[in-house]
Formats: sequence, C-alpha cells, structure tokens
Amino acid sequence: AVYGVNAFSTIQEGVDTVTVAGTVVVNPGTYAEDVVVNKSATLRGANFGVNPNTGTRGAESVVVPATNNPGGN
Repeated sequence: AVYGVNAFSTIQEGVDTVTVAGTVVVNPGTYAEDVVVNKSATLRGANFGVNPNTGTRGAESVVVPATNNPGGN
C-alpha cells in the first residue's frame, strides 16, 4: 500500500505541501518553474532508483528556469 500520496500540478506545490523530511516524487516531463525548497525534503525524479548502466530508463524529470534573463535586467 502507498500512504500519503497526493498529486500536484507543479513541483513547488508538492514542496510546499510535503511534511518536513517528506518526499516529493516528480513525474516525467519538463517543468518550467523556479522551485524553492525551504525545508528538509527529498525530491525524486522519474528515474530514481534506476541504474543508468544496467536499468531501462524512461523519460526524465527536467526542471528549467521559469524565466530566462541572462542579462540580469
């Protein structure tokens, strides 16, 4: 059985909701957001626990910046 599983549309919602020392499982996909982790928590991507040398990996969990401002202005 799996206990304490909730679904959220963003990683940040999962981080904000998870209890201290809890785990956020990030499904495969590309997430354009600026995630702030302000507590002890574990983030696990889609291929967590899959050995890249011997296991069959699926699509990745990718986080990219919500904004792209290389000039800093």
